[in-house]
Amino acid sequence: KEDAGWFPRCIRDSRSGVDFVYVESGTFEYGPPGAGKVVEMSGFYIARTEVSGRQFIQAEDVHGDSDSETAESDLPILTTRDYAGRWCGVLGYSLPTEAQWESAASGEDNLDYPWGPEPNEKLRNGPSTQLLANTPPFAPVDAYEGGRSWCGCLQMIGNIAEICRDDLPPGPGVGAKNPEGVRSTRMEYVIRGGSRKTARDQYEKTWGRGRVRQRGNNKT
Repeated sequence: KEDAGWFPRCIRDSRSGVDFVYVESGTFEYGPPGAGKVVEMSGFYIARTEVSGRQFIQAEDVHGDSDSETAESDLPILTTRDYAGRWCGVLGYSLPTEAQWESAASGEDNLDYPWGPEPNEKLRNGPSTQLLANTPPFAPVDAYEGGRSWCGCLQMIGNIAEICRDDLPPGPGVGAKNPEGVRSTRMEYVIRGGSRKTARDQYEKTWGRGRVRQRGNNKT
């Protein structure tokens, strides 16, 4: 472990109301089991929940792409990476790298799901089939406590797809420590965790990956 000194397990930023949990340094298998690469991660803080509409609008100087369906509520904010990045910048945060997100979701045990090795429909906000008629409404960001990850993060699977700062996932030559995706000219970025529309046969495992066009709203 390279962590020097003591870091609070959980902290709250009073400006935004966002809780952060500390993810200790360590190693994990980055990517699909048996086909990934063991990488080393430095310690970092990550938001315990998805950012709500209420938390998002508390940051001044950020204007534009929010959605009236979830603004000023405890439901997850619907936005793009541009606006999410600006919001983070105003408050001194940063979007997580894909590797940081996966480390917080799967941990050193390389779990397929944040809560354990097996799927559980009761621990995620998502459909049991691919029929749109079975798509549930958004859930508050602090819901599904039983599905929390090893470090305490909630709803890393389902509800809304979570934005990473990587443009594209790292290739076969990914570094062995704190890997980051490459920058792209195709205006695409990585999303993780699936959403309320994602059935469990898609990319909702902790190592699953989605990609979205920069100009589109992250309404999934």
